[in-house]
Amino acid sequence: DVDCTAVACGDGVANTTAGEACDDSGESATCDADCSAAACGDSTLNTTAGETCDDGGETATCDVDCSAVSCGDGTTNTTAGEACDDSGESATCDADCSAAICGDSTLNTTAGETCDDGGESATCDVDCTAVSCGDGTINTTVGEVCDDGGESAGCDTDCTVAICGDSTLNTTAGETCDDGGPSATCDADCTAAVCGDGVVNTLALELCDDAGESALCDVDCSFVICGDGTVNTTAGEVCDDGVNNGTSGFCATDCSGVLP
Repeated sequence: DVDCTAVACGDGVANTTAGEACDDSGESATCDADCSAAACGDSTLNTTAGETCDDGGETATCDVDCSAVSCGDGTTNTTAGEACDDSGESATCDADCSAAICGDSTLNTTAGETCDDGGESATCDVDCTAVSCGDGTINTTVGEVCDDGGESAGCDTDCTVAICGDSTLNTTAGETCDDGGPSATCDADCTAAVCGDGVVNTLALELCDDAGESALCDVDCSFVICGDGTVNTTAGEVCDDGVNNGTSGFCATDCSGVLP
């Protein structure tokens, strides 16, 4: 050395001729114990410089910044299997340092997930939102066959297909009633029972319904009978006085005209 002592790494005298980059009489924040400059990634552990490990680069146990691998430390270590590390959950990174993906079975509320069961389940939709009929997402696991975000011409509010006769009123599909079939107030086509609508409804006491008077059906939806008190000109009746038919001054028994 320049002080005429034998060269020895750690003697406090840097001897560049001997290949020493520094000599701080041992490990320091800037100098390794082998008298090389302290540098993360030089494969020499220097705890004084704040290194907890130094494997000469990224390894499964050591990050590139010479700190021990830990998911959540803000340093992505792909060798350790981390896809990302945002120091915790973020919109793109899960808390387990995997990429945030709906369906990965890891709940990430920051990414807008309210659930994540790894796919569709009885409580979770495929878009990682809670199951709710009317949310616009079909969930077959809970029995939904359709979900249009509410009532539509093809889907009832209970997420079943709109079918006349299913006992669910769907006005968007043109139903005015749905009693699960014909009733005294509702026709089989899910319209209100009205004599003259062209739909025979026996529960409403209709015997026929030709959407008005016809040769076979009176306007009151009963069969044409001469003597029923209802004149049906389409059936050829000129008059009909009911029980008085055949009496002088009233209609003939064949409803052909008034008797003298």
